[in-house]
Amino acid sequence: MSVKKKAMLVVGGCFAVLVVTVLPFVRIKTIASVSCLGNLRVIQAAKDEWAKDHHKSNDDIPTWNDLAVGPERYIKHKPECPNGGSYTIGRVGELPSCSVPADTEYFRKNNP
Repeated sequence: MSVKKKAMLVVGGCFAVLVVTVLPFVRIKTIASVSCLGNLRVIQAAKDEWAKDHHKSNDDIPTWNDLAVGPERYIKHKPECPNGGSYTIGRVGELPSCSVPADTEYFRKNNP
């Protein structure tokens, strides 16, 4: 086998090892992002219900206690971002956000 073919096999093998090593982390990040987006949707739905039930305006700001604490609330447990971010509920008239910019950006693009 020529030196050129051996070098190509070594490079190809290194690339394959790299792909196999990195791919699980890419998939985990994608799953985590989907879970974060789901949490943002749940927060938004809870805000909408809270505002409707309590006759709140778009400028009112619910707290986590208004939405999330306990089984009789709009959300049974305070959501935790799987990407390590933190959620901001925000005003009724605005979408909630996550401190992970990519998740918030995607959520806002898909929830006008």
